[in-house]
Amino acid sequence: MGLGKQSHTNNLALHHDSQDHFSFFLHILDPLNLDHVWEVPVLALHPPKVREGVFAFGYPRSSVSMQFPGNFQARTDATTSAGTVTEVHEIRRDRGFLRYPSFESDARFDPGMSGGPVFNEQGHVCSIIASGLSEAGDRTDYRSAAWTLWPAMGVMVNFTWEPRYPKGTYFPMYEFAKAKMDTRSLENVSVTVNADGTTTVSCRRKR
Repeated sequence: MGLGKQSHTNNLALHHDSQDHFSFFLHILDPLNLDHVWEVPVLALHPPKVREGVFAFGYPRSSVSMQFPGNFQARTDATTSAGTVTEVHEIRRDRGFLRYPSFESDARFDPGMSGGPVFNEQGHVCSIIASGLSEAGDRTDYRSAAWTLWPAMGVMVNFTWEPRYPKGTYFPMYEFAKAKMDTRSLENVSVTVNADGTTTVSCRRKR
């Protein structure tokens, strides 16, 4: 699908298996009754642009303790953080930890916030928190990274979705997003399930 006569586009592709950095994004889907219309956040698959504002949410100082055998207590400490996008990495930032599409911002992401949602200026979930990048002891010039969402469309899941996918059947997250979620720019993403069970996700992006 074209993006307009005056648009330049990049065709990006990502190959991964179901045990990658995006797997935790799907754990919440397991117990859902898929016949129910759930109120869920709008997903924005493309990253925000440089100089756009982002807002994040996480639990950096939470803990779980055992009061006595068989009895556990969780202490949660919700934290929000706001900042501005400073760099967008369409393919990867590096070949180590941040080897997937991501972006950096000057928001403060403390340890323990990883996996929390990041919202764009429209209030859409545009990424998930990856890591803080500031040097130890740096408290004035924060740098943090967040994963872009479009590669997550290729994660293979196997929660029961009758009658389309019976119990034990694997299918890409793309199918669920297309049928059950308000997902922006999904028309620019395609997913191929390979013979070995891995997936290849392609994304058409404005330049």
